[in-house]
Amino acid sequence: DSNNGKYSIKLDENYTFASSGDYIVRIILKDKAGNESTASYTITVSSVKSNTPASLTMLSTVLIIVGVLLIIGVVVYLIRFRKRKEN
Repeated sequence: DSNNGKYSIKLDENYTFASSGDYIVRIILKDKAGNESTASYTITVSSVKSNTPASLTMLSTVLIIVGVLLIIGVVVYLIRFRKRKEN
């Protein structure tokens, strides 16, 4: 209860929507005397593209393969260059 007689309630509820779209959130307040007040809000939920563990694993695998191929290419180049220089 605040000094001006208004109440404040904090809800710690989390909800995950199944898909993106517009949703109506309805709040219904009742007091002990049975008086009721309703407020409705429309919220828009949009999907966010995120990096899932599977895509991160795929990316790291590709980067490792590219790195190994790059190292092999450098080693092969150095061996060929050294052989040409000695001749």
